[in-house]
Amino acid sequence: MPVRLSRQATQDLEAITQMLAEQAGARVASQYIARFEAAFDLLADNPLIGPASDHFGPGLRRLVVRPYIVVYELRTDHILVVRVLHGRRDLPRLLQERDPDLDSGPH
Repeated sequence: MPVRLSRQATQDLEAITQMLAEQAGARVASQYIARFEAAFDLLADNPLIGPASDHFGPGLRRLVVRPYIVVYELRTDHILVVRVLHGRRDLPRLLQERDPDLDSGPH
């Protein structure tokens, strides 16, 4: 099943990559990009791999890419990655602010 990123998830990944590049270097940022891509490939092949996380919102699931949490939902014809957030952030609050209908397209 194809994986698509919401605009917010795309912005999250851009901010994570920029922060990692500035604080840990381009090599570490590239390693995380590869880890996220591998996670999205895993989701495409196994959409139900992440546990249901209805406490974040109805129909949401999560997949851990330490220390980040990929929050996603199954749609009729694709998987929508809603947000990619650091696990120490206030996920329930941040997920209430989401606009899941704003797809940016395939990853």
